[in-house]
Amino acid sequence: MNEPWPLVSAIIPSWNRKSDLMTCLKSLMTQHHVNIEMIVVDDRSTDGSIEMVKKNFPEVVVISGKSTLGPAHRRNQGILASHGEYVLQLDSDTEFNNPDALANMVAVLSSRRVVGSVGGEIAAHVSDFGHVHALVFDRMDRPQRISGDRDAEFECDYLATLCCMMRRQELLELGGYDPYGEYGGEDADLGYRMKKAGFRNLASYKCAALHHASSSGRHEDASYRFCLAWWRFVIKHRGASVFFLRFGWYVLRLGAVLPLVLLRHRHKRDQLSIISMAVKTAAVNMRKLHSIIKMKNTNFLSPEEMGRFEEYKMKRR
Repeated sequence: MNEPWPLVSAIIPSWNRKSDLMTCLKSLMTQHHVNIEMIVVDDRSTDGSIEMVKKNFPEVVVISGKSTLGPAHRRNQGILASHGEYVLQLDSDTEFNNPDALANMVAVLSSRRVVGSVGGEIAAHVSDFGHVHALVFDRMDRPQRISGDRDAEFECDYLATLCCMMRRQELLELGGYDPYGEYGGEDADLGYRMKKAGFRNLASYKCAALHHASSSGRHEDASYRFCLAWWRFVIKHRGASVFFLRFGWYVLRLGAVLPLVLLRHRHKRDQLSIISMAVKTAAVNMRKLHSIIKMKNTNFLSPEEMGRFEEYKMKRR
């Protein structure tokens, strides 16, 4: 007697990506050898996304609300609403061209308990269809991309939430995604916690999704938000002393590099912008130092924390 196909809960936060979301959902429906529970968590879209899903994909679970709460909290809502043994995090601007991708991910997680997450990015937005990408931290804990070819399978520090499958059990035990950053970095944070718990994060071309990096539903200040997330990660996981050492290094670097930048005409504005962002974002996080450190072991999926975050967002309006 054949075993029933495993249930995978695919969680897709979305904000004003109606067309991309349709493509993503259609590609999920082509997957072989898995049962899929599709959960779209809409972050108050105004482009008719919810209406499109309800009309064209009536089997999809739609979670929405009257407030914009950010993708990390929306992912947590999806996790709590899911029923699958395996949870797949996707971005709404992704799609699968490999009909066995989800089955391949399940095969890895079901046969290798040491693997905590599996997935990967195929950068369709730059027409790079021959490589899979994942992320590692450099010596300063800044995310750096690493790549492999079509036969690749390699360990990484974390997988972007654009395509990352985990066992639901581990997600619940780790406490879900940290939503308080509000500007990204929740995937780096959870990937780090996954490795700290003794699991490995694995990138594989056979498990990867195409990433179209849609321009809709994005924030214009991506570099600024990246720096905010980076400094927050350092404070939370390395502590205040390491943060201040690194910030001090940046201040010294500013003093050494600034005269050279001012003397140069080419790329002067870009260089000044990068230095300025690093200092400004460090200062923003400095004001939240103690609250960030306290969140190191927080269970963001608990009813108390889910409610606390939503109340926090309402107060900020």
